[in-house]
Amino acid sequence: MSLKLPMSLPLLEVRPQGLDSGTTVTLPNVTLESEAFNRRFWVHADDPKFASDVLHPRLMQALLAAPPLCWRIWGDDLYGWWPGEPAPARILLYLAVLHRIRDEVPEYVWHDYGLTATPSS
Repeated sequence: MSLKLPMSLPLLEVRPQGLDSGTTVTLPNVTLESEAFNRRFWVHADDPKFASDVLHPRLMQALLAAPPLCWRIWGDDLYGWWPGEPAPARILLYLAVLHRIRDEVPEYVWHDYGLTATPSS
């Protein structure tokens, strides 16, 4: 599932540790200030400062309390996925998590990192 973002942003991907998404992960981690978050999530960004700006303490706490979901900001899309097929009720929970992520992006991030061009696939 995905949500449109108001503008393109740099790449940021977050996955729960140990959640097999069916792909091999070879990219380096980004380490954030929260040890609890670092233990629970694998984070990659082309720009580690961008990851730190988006994953501020309030959003990290919300993600720690949310159902496990893999997600990625890529261009002007926020994608969410999970291994297997969840129950329909879980889809609403995952969609709520994606909305929370989008809503928690600070205004200065849109200003400082927002791009007009979408990356090619």
